[in-house]
Amino acid sequence: MKLTSKISEIPSNLVLKKISPKIWLPALTIMWGIVTMCLGFVKNYAGFMVVRAVLGITEGGLLPGIVSFGQPNLIL
Repeated sequence: MKLTSKISEIPSNLVLKKISPKIWLPALTIMWGIVTMCLGFVKNYAGFMVVRAVLGITEGGLLPGIVSFGQPNLIL
């Protein structure tokens, strides 16, 4: 999950600059929630690893976006 999270940070932030944070961050949050719910339906280890990788992709874009654009008063 850490590898996919790190790989997806830069592309997600580039998309964030092209699309408004008002649209991109809620979309990522919804995708993150759906992927997290999918963890409950996994039947084997391979499926678990695939869902965790997809979770890393959604999380990789979500966390830096929230830090960058979620609290504009805290950015120095």
